[in-house]
Amino acid sequence: MTNRPASGARLACLFQLLLAGCGLTTGPFDVLESQRELTENMSRWHDHGFASYDYVVSNQCFCIVGGVPVVVSVRDNAIVGVVDAGSGQPLSGERAAYYRDVPGQFQLIRAAIDAKAASIRAVYDPATGYPADVFIDYDRNAVDEERGFKVLSFTPVQR
Repeated sequence: MTNRPASGARLACLFQLLLAGCGLTTGPFDVLESQRELTENMSRWHDHGFASYDYVVSNQCFCIVGGVPVVVSVRDNAIVGVVDAGSGQPLSGERAAYYRDVPGQFQLIRAAIDAKAASIRAVYDPATGYPADVFIDYDRNAVDEERGFKVLSFTPVQR
């Protein structure tokens, strides 16, 4: 059996596959655009003046609460309940701490921008401005530090 050196074309192809597999071919997100969108949607949210609402959210993380739909109840700008949407059971304090009100979600996005996260994808509700689908990768070369959430439904509560 003879050992042949790899051709330049094969090496180039292998290198491209390795880069693609590591996610190194995607460029950084646009910080200024992310800040502009955040500010615009925070203003839209503030203009609606929601102080009481319920929303169903699913966290996207490598954590104990990842992928579990949860109902977060906010009254007079304070979280008053965090309940498993499937079982109806309240979450313990430790698990409930993974959830935020909408201003807390905005703070999470702002902190990721300020920390110069490797990638931030944020989709906002066009009518009310709340963050509807967010995914943050703080370090493209690290594993399991990513986090995000997806709002499955939002219901304002009249008081």
